[in-house]
Amino acid sequence: MKFSMLDRHQTINLAIAFIAKWCAQEGVEAYHEHRFSLIIEELIANTFEHGAPAENSALELDMSRTGDLVTIFYVDAGSPFNPNEDLAGDDRNKDMEDRRVGGLGWPLIYQLCESVNYVRRDDQNRTTLVRRLNRE
Repeated sequence: MKFSMLDRHQTINLAIAFIAKWCAQEGVEAYHEHRFSLIIEELIANTFEHGAPAENSALELDMSRTGDLVTIFYVDAGSPFNPNEDLAGDDRNKDMEDRRVGGLGWPLIYQLCESVNYVRRDDQNRTTLVRRLNRE
C-alpha cells in the first residue's frame, strides 16, 4: 500500500485499516493484528515526530507471510534514521527520574519483532521487520 502522508492521525488510521484487511485475508488472529498495529503506529509516529517528512510525501507499507513469519516493509521519506545504529541507549532499567522522555517505541518494536533491517536508498528510509506468529 502506498499513500500520501496527510496528517499523523489520518496516516495511522489508513495504515491500521490496511493491517486489519491484510490480517483478515491471511487469517491472522486479532492478537497479532494488534501487535502489527502497535509496530506501525510507532513507526509512523516516529516518522512524523523526528523524520520531518515533506508535506504529502509518500509512505509505503506492505506485508507478506511465509508460514508463521510475517514481513513488514515500511518506507518513508523522512530524515535518515537507522534504528540499528542511531538509537539512544535503552534506559528502561533506570529509575524513572533518571530516564529521558520518550524513547520507548523502538525497544517495543525490537521486543515484538524477530529482526529489524534498515537501508537508506533513493532518499528514503526502508525498514524491513519480521514477526513470528507463534510468539507472544
